[in-house]
Amino acid sequence: MKKIDGSLQIHFIFALIWSVLMVVGIPLIVFGASKPDWLPIPTFFFVLGIVFSGGGFYGVPILWVTYGAKRELRGFVYAVEVLGLRDVAGLASHLRRPEEEVRAKLDMCLTKGYFPTLIRNGDRLVEPTPRKKPEEALHDVVCPCCNAHFTYRGDRGVCPYGAVIPFEGEAVYVKQTDGRYAIKIGDGVTPLSDLPYSVNYSEMATLKTAAEAAKTSAESAKGAAETAKAGAEAAVNSLSIGITCVDGALCVTYEEE
Repeated sequence: MKKIDGSLQIHFIFALIWSVLMVVGIPLIVFGASKPDWLPIPTFFFVLGIVFSGGGFYGVPILWVTYGAKRELRGFVYAVEVLGLRDVAGLASHLRRPEEEVRAKLDMCLTKGYFPTLIRNGDRLVEPTPRKKPEEALHDVVCPCCNAHFTYRGDRGVCPYGAVIPFEGEAVYVKQTDGRYAIKIGDGVTPLSDLPYSVNYSEMATLKTAAEAAKTSAESAKGAAETAKAGAEAAVNSLSIGITCVDGALCVTYEEE
């Protein structure tokens, strides 16, 4: 209300001053044209009278008409901010105006900034939803690796089953017919060529199985090697080695215990 009240006050003062100047301009024209001895610079007052009267003749009606229109807008602002009427039907009923006119007046009030904390949502005036800071925004996503559903805050999500997903903004990974995943934002699906990466889940599962089989084989080979090592050590420990010199020749003898 403060903004429109201040604008109305300035408008009223401006219209009133020009109304007075228009009236004052008439005697100035008369005295300036007659050039009495007591009036200094009569030509100046003659021109000034023409400016006041001519400007007021054309400008004063416009000023008072626009002032009346602004007073009418004030009725809408009062109904919205003081009476709490925020839908077109309620305002039309209260102000006895057609709904189309009410919509046009509300748009005009919004354009002029008379409702700084409201926006129009269809036929209602509502408060805009406050934007959350990026680090406070809550995202609901699906992990592209394990298809797990989870939520996270900020610009980086960590799958509770171990995958780290560099999500930026609100995005949901949607499985395609070829087994890959594409980011779905809004109503469109981003082409795979435009993604930071894509995931072939079937290939990942195959590689994981092969890796586990290789690990098992390696563990079996390791066990066999350890068994062989233990057998060799046991064989060495079971031998009795002797070294003698016979006729100047070195003889090595060994026997199994």
